Amino acid sequence: MFERVLVSNRGENEVAMGWRHAPPTTNCDRKTHAPTILETRQRATDRKGQQPMIIRLSECEEVVSEQDHLVMRALLKVPDSPDLSITWVRIHGDHGGLRSDEADRAYYIIDGTGKFTIGDEPEFEIGADDVVYIPRGVDYIFSGTMTYLVMNSPAFRPGSDIRDGW
Repeated sequence: MFERVLVSNRGENEVAMGWRHAPPTTNCDRKTHAPTILETRQRATDRKGQQPMIIRLSECEEVVSEQDHLVMRALLKVPDSPDLSITWVRIHGDHGGLRSDEADRAYYIIDGTGKFTIGDEPEFEIGADDVVYIPRGVDYIFSGTMTYLVMNSPAFRPGSDIRDGW
């Protein structure tokens, strides 16, 4: 916290306004300890019934989808998080057209290149560090050789993708 103060070190007759770090005005001073990992987990559990976690890609099961020419690893999924899912994917080829009526979806391209067609819009190219956002209820199709993260909110539910209209 900062407070506004008069600074008078400029000279005998010179005074200026300035800011300085204010001393604590509550029980939150340096003597108060930082929360432990267990306390942090308990607070998070109390809030939403979920716990913070570190997810290592190498420890997630690899799933191959020959239909969509991809390999994927679910990083975050139900029941760990009903509000958000994150999946790492490596694709080489055409992904079939689809639509999600249940979740908004964002694709973050880690590396490689590809092409997306969303709804009635013309096809466009994407590459590393691009993000493609697709609202629920919109048909889309894509292809390429790329690695990406796909994030769904709420979390992806198996069987919820609709594969008609393409």
